[in-house]
Amino acid sequence: MSTDNLQNSSREELLQKLSLVCHHSSNATVLYHQAAAEKFGLNATDMKTLPLLEGGPITAGKIAESLGLTTGAVTSVIDRLEKAGIVRRSADPNDRRKVVVDLIPEAIEDAGKIYSPMGNAMMNLFQNYKEEELKLLIRFQEEATKILIQEATHLRNSSQSKEE
Repeated sequence: MSTDNLQNSSREELLQKLSLVCHHSSNATVLYHQAAAEKFGLNATDMKTLPLLEGGPITAGKIAESLGLTTGAVTSVIDRLEKAGIVRRSADPNDRRKVVVDLIPEAIEDAGKIYSPMGNAMMNLFQNYKEEELKLLIRFQEEATKILIQEATHLRNSSQSKEE
C-alpha cells in the first residue's frame, strides 16, 4: 500500500500501514546512526552520547542513567570517544572526586559535517506540511518516544528472559 491510495483505506489498513512505516523508520534510523558512527570509527551507542554532552560537561553516571547503561559500559564509551578526539575528561569543578566529560569543539564541527545533510533533508521534508500537520507529527513523536523509553525501561528491569 503506497501513500497514494491511503484515502480509501480502512482504519485497520491504516493502522497496519502506520505500524509497518514506524518499523521501517526505526530500522532506517538505526542504520543511519551506525553509518554516521562508522565515519568516526565508533559505534551507534558511542554516538548516542554526543547529544547528552551538548549542554555542557556531564558525569559518567548521568550518561549511564540517560542511556540505560552500566557505569562500566559508559567508561568504555568514554574511552572510545576520548581516543577518537571527540571528548575530554576533567575533574568536576564542584566535586573533585568526580570526573566530567565534555565535547571538544572541533569534534562538534566534524559531527556537524556528517549530520548536516540529513538534518537539512529532514527540514526540507518538514516544509511540505501545514502547521496543524506539524503539530500532529510533533505530538506523535513525543508520545511514541515516551512509550519507547517506558518499554526499554520495562525490558531492562524485567526478570523475564528470552527463554521464558
